Amino acid sequence: MHAQSPRYKKFGEPTSHDFAINKYNPEPDSPGVILYESGNYYAKSVGIGIYLVKEVYRKIKVLNAKKFNYTDVTIPYYEGNGRYKEEVLEYEAITHNGPDQSHVPESAFFTVEKSNSKKSLKFTFPNVQDGSILEYKYTKLTPFFYDLDGWEFQHELPTIYSLFQTVMPVNFKYNRILYGEQHLVINNTALKENGFKLPNNKRVDSEVHLFSMENVPSFSEEEYMLGKKNYVSRIVYEPVSFKSFNVEWKKQVFTRNWNDIDKLFKEDEDFGDQLVQKNYFRRKLPKDILNIENELE
Repeated sequence: MHAQSPRYKKFGEPTSHDFAINKYNPEPDSPGVILYESGNYYAKSVGIGIYLVKEVYRKIKVLNAKKFNYTDVTIPYYEGNGRYKEEVLEYEAITHNGPDQSHVPESAFFTVEKSNSKKSLKFTFPNVQDGSILEYKYTKLTPFFYDLDGWEFQHELPTIYSLFQTVMPVNFKYNRILYGEQHLVINNTALKENGFKLPNNKRVDSEVHLFSMENVPSFSEEEYMLGKKNYVSRIVYEPVSFKSFNVEWKKQVFTRNWNDIDKLFKEDEDFGDQLVQKNYFRRKLPKDILNIENELE
């Protein structure tokens, strides 16, 4: 996938053009610019299971280190339990200052505990200066195909080039929805015959989708904006159905009507737990209020 763009050669080897950039003309006051980013999502057989692999890469140029507030990177994941958990693998990060490279050591990557089995892997780029190039990549392994997420092309920093690709077996059906004002410069779909190998070594066709955007402006939240994700240029993969590889025509259909959505919210760990709370105000309000006989009062 990376070979399709001259903006990317190899991890750890920024181009001479990357180093030559000292200002981003469309937004001259921006403290930095994302030179290139890519997401490559695909299904893979691991042992007897099938997992979703998310490969993420990003290359950023620092234009004004004093105003640059993006040296910290957070990679969220769901720890879960047993086989139903996510793992962050093969992560690496480098700060380039000309020929000098400052690799983020393994000891500088640390895990942050969050609620409900949610965690984050975090790190900070070292030696960030005017003209630094920051590179990082990671691979996330997850069993949750219904939570493919999609891809955000727009960020708080402007982006010169953003590329997103998915390669999924045809048994997995998604609606792809584009949000935001920016337009795709690449929107290609292809069928790869026998492209996915099952754990039993049989093969099924894969569907390949490739999307990209160029010169995406930075995004900043405006006052009274209802929700950032309603406006950011991004593509969302909404799960439709999954047909079993083992049982002929056995199909699992995902959320498709308001009753299903209602059930999904009620069972959600964060949202649903709040719906079952009882007597909250009875516990919090002073007891003498409960003794007032006049209901209107």
